[in-house]
Amino acid sequence: MTKILVVDDEEGILDLLYDYLTDYGFSVISAKDGASALAQVYRERPDVVLLDLMIPEINGYQVLQELRSEKTTENLPVVLLTAVDPERGEQAAIDLGVKHYVSKPWKLDTLQAVIRVALKETGGSGWTRPSSDEFRNVNRFRVDQPIPTAGWRPR
Repeated sequence: MTKILVVDDEEGILDLLYDYLTDYGFSVISAKDGASALAQVYRERPDVVLLDLMIPEINGYQVLQELRSEKTTENLPVVLLTAVDPERGEQAAIDLGVKHYVSKPWKLDTLQAVIRVALKETGGSGWTRPSSDEFRNVNRFRVDQPIPTAGWRPR
């Protein structure tokens, strides 16, 4: 079963996407901030991440920087799902290697189509869900202890 990590700080969006995506046969996990998102990626090894850019603790751009800097997650498909102005957000996302950007408000059918395209593309991207022992950062980000943003710098 395809596992999707949904990262958004709005409970209503998390609930909506959980209900919608599970109805279509996806396994859905969620996170409300960047530190929890990274912990979930390293712990759960999702097949795709739906990521809001404006999230607390570590913002979406920083989450992307972390994912792209690690060999085990550099090809993990990420779909940005955000209210950030497309002119401002899209270029930054492209610079970080994101191919799919969906601006809020979005339609659920459109979102599902983008997820399917992202998953299809990963067939040739080299993304495979590595085993837990291949993740050297598996314990660096913990859901119960989010790291502060002050002083955080991408490698």
